Amino acid sequence: MEIQEFHSNEDFTFTIGNLMFHTLAVSSAKFTTDISVHSHSANSCEIHYIMSGEGVVTLHGKTFPVSAENIYITGPFVEHAQIYNSADPMIEFCIYLSFEKMTRKPEDDISNALYTIFMEADPEIHKVEAFLIPIAFQIAKECISKSYGYAAVVSALLQQFIVLCLRIYSKTLLNSTAATSSLETNYLIIENSFLFEYSTITLMTLSKRLNLSPRQTARILLKYYHKNFQQKKLEAKMSAALFLLQTKDMKISAAAEQLGYSSVEHFSSSFKKYHGYSPSFYRKKLLPSRPSFSPLC
Repeated sequence: MEIQEFHSNEDFTFTIGNLMFHTLAVSSAKFTTDISVHSHSANSCEIHYIMSGEGVVTLHGKTFPVSAENIYITGPFVEHAQIYNSADPMIEFCIYLSFEKMTRKPEDDISNALYTIFMEADPEIHKVEAFLIPIAFQIAKECISKSYGYAAVVSALLQQFIVLCLRIYSKTLLNSTAATSSLETNYLIIENSFLFEYSTITLMTLSKRLNLSPRQTARILLKYYHKNFQQKKLEAKMSAALFLLQTKDMKISAAAEQLGYSSVEHFSSSFKKYHGYSPSFYRKKLLPSRPSFSPLC
């Protein structure tokens, strides 16, 4: 039994927990051409359910074969492409969504779980569970027939579909949540890495220490520090530079070398761009005087 081809641009709106969803498109179609690399904007994602046929998808540069009853989600900025198999073209049921947090409501577990899947989880290929299949067929049937009250029915079915997708992704989500929880209780791994290895730390090294992928690590930095890796590293180097320059017997060239700069000119340029004044000006005019301490009586 194959789902009938259709395409709907109607905005079916519904809420799950603290998230409000809007459908940008719901469709089912047979692939007769390749889909080139593209990505979605912030707070939007696409659920791809392969109902039959075969093909290949690329997700962030990684290639995966897909076939009947595979499902994958592409969140914001996830570059992906789809290549069809002319001998057995894919038929894909697709839901394109935008979503936003409803801040007037308290956070809850299901909202956080869904937000993690759509915004933070690395895209992976999963096997569709049997309970999801009839819901997809019913959504298609309602969108095609447009019977009385179909918008309310489709919204309710989409809500079920997304919650059931969450259950399919739950194993991956639990692993991701455990890693994030571990990070929150061991955040000093990040702090100490930048504090003591400001000139040598790399994203790959930090990722291995956190047992996360580089992409997940980059997202953690944005989430907790509102900076990407390079911005965080520059911040650490410039903070260390101020400390080194307070050591009056250390030459500026020696400080530049310790900070990992190839030349004193490169260091001076970076320092001035970051702080607004040169290292020599800081040392001559702005260097804080050390407090004097009177002996205890």
